[in-house]
Amino acid sequence: MTEKLIGQYTYGDSYPDNLKGISIPFEIEWILIDGVIKGTCVDDEGKKFLTNQQL
Repeated sequence: MTEKLIGQYTYGDSYPDNLKGISIPFEIEWILIDGVIKGTCVDDEGKKFLTNQQL
């Protein structure tokens, strides 16, 4: 079984004022093989630190 989830997270009240309310998109992809889940989660903030080969 392979799945992909696309969503977003939003910085809440416990974050500095310049981040509060900002929403960041993310993608989670995973695969289930013989009871083992493997996958990746990448958000738009993290993409800045990845090379094209890692995406």
